[in-house]
Amino acid sequence: MNDDLIPKWIKQIKDNDEAQKSEAELNRLRNLTAQAVVQSEGPRFWKQLAKDLEIAANACSKIGITATCNSLGNQAQPGEHGVRVDMNAGFPFHKIAHTILWYTEGSGYIRWITMEDQEKRIPLAIGPTGEISAVGASGGILGAEKTAEQVLAPLVHYVRS
Repeated sequence: MNDDLIPKWIKQIKDNDEAQKSEAELNRLRNLTAQAVVQSEGPRFWKQLAKDLEIAANACSKIGITATCNSLGNQAQPGEHGVRVDMNAGFPFHKIAHTILWYTEGSGYIRWITMEDQEKRIPLAIGPTGEISAVGASGGILGAEKTAEQVLAPLVHYVRS
């Protein structure tokens, strides 16, 4: 059919359909790019998170908590790295808690085993300035230091209560 004979409202519907298809394809390509960046840069974020967990664990001595941070390996999965943080507070609290985090190279998330032994996933995403970040429990973007706080603060509150 000649384009001149097609009514304007049909052309508008066709144009909208084509625009939606283009937008969907653009979103698909953006998602693929974001996944590739998260997979390639995730190990850097993990290493920084492990350092920040260790720094925070060591600093707990300033508030009367003994904390240790130990690296874990998984022989069954060589690309999987873990960190376990143990905390305890002396008199008058006498409470003990721990948490474990696992990261598999190329993964888009960090597995978090909470002190209640519940497994949660902390998704990784590209932050507003292009850096790899974690997605916090409230949906906000967190750097490694804030992620360490999100993970360790419940333990600190528990052993001090």
